[in-house]
Amino acid sequence: MIDLRNHGESDHHKSMSYEEMADDVIRHLDSLEVEKFTLLGHSMGAKTAMHVATKIQNRLEGLIILDAAPISHKDNINIYGNIKGIIDAVSDFNLHNKTRKQVVEKLRELFVIILFFCFDEY
Repeated sequence: MIDLRNHGESDHHKSMSYEEMADDVIRHLDSLEVEKFTLLGHSMGAKTAMHVATKIQNRLEGLIILDAAPISHKDNINIYGNIKGIIDAVSDFNLHNKTRKQVVEKLRELFVIILFFCFDEY
């Protein structure tokens, strides 16, 4: 997990555009010598992840975007509870001793749950 600039224990800078944050993520991946990866981002992190995807799409195996729809959520007081439900559902899934096929099948089941959590109020 990466803290974006000016958040958590990351470096602090005067500016923090999505372009700059995407470059920070790419530099971090490069420093770890990560060639292929799946990127998950929530809210501001999701927008940053989308910028990363446009810059190094040949290295990206997957992109998971949470809470970054092109609509305002300011009147939806349950949006963060919904996201917590998604994170809890994925976190509770134990990958230990699972085949790739079993993981994919379980994620397909979870995506039904995820879609329900995300869109149950729309």
